Amino acid sequence: MIAGMYGGVGPGVFSIVLSAIAAAFLMDPTAMPDLADRSAIARLSIFLVVSGLTLWLCQMLMSARARAEGAARALGESEDRYRSIVELSPDAVFVNAGGVIAYANAATLKLFGATDPQQILGRSPLDLAHPDFHPVIKERVRTLLSGTSVAPLEERWLRLDGSAVA
Repeated sequence: MIAGMYGGVGPGVFSIVLSAIAAAFLMDPTAMPDLADRSAIARLSIFLVVSGLTLWLCQMLMSARARAEGAARALGESEDRYRSIVELSPDAVFVNAGGVIAYANAATLKLFGATDPQQILGRSPLDLAHPDFHPVIKERVRTLLSGTSVAPLEERWLRLDGSAVA
């Protein structure tokens, strides 16, 4: 079966035939089984069927693994492209995870007057929103978390020094 796993179908079939011949000798050490002996033929047939199914299963598993590796590679490439788009975007993008800012791109830092990501990360987005917009933002977050989309809305934000974002 190892030949089938590593060498493909051809070597796998060859190994099954060789195994069948070896099994025939093991079943009757004195000689090859008599073709008229139905029990020996039945045992040999069962061995060949099980070996063939095992080879087929190995091939299916290898194929599935190759597809999974390809999908994982494609997903990683997609994540890298998305990350580059967000990081290089001239628009401010931050991720609110669990009520705190978990990610902020360079444009977000510039917008809020931060010189270091640590000045923004871990803070509540409400710390940077104008107090007049807190109820609206809270409701929009609740709506989004329920699975409903929200329409774009212009909100007022505050820089770290307390001045309004222009």
